[in-house]
Amino acid sequence: MAFFVYRAMESNISLESYLEKKNIDWQKLAQAEPELWLKLQADFAELHPNSFEMQKKFLLNKIRRKYMLQIFNPKI
Repeated sequence: MAFFVYRAMESNISLESYLEKKNIDWQKLAQAEPELWLKLQADFAELHPNSFEMQKKFLLNKIRRKYMLQIFNPKI
């Protein structure tokens, strides 16, 4: 009998950290769309990160395209 271990994301992660992991610049999002930001915060506080992702998957993709996190990676 096969047994699979499900590795869940941390359930005590903040929305800011979660969005950074998803390559979303949460500061730009919060500044440009404060109503959406407050809605996301309320939903994230109520849901496990995995459930949040499943419910908001298409919205998060749209947000990511609009507020892509710019990572500075200097060449050494």
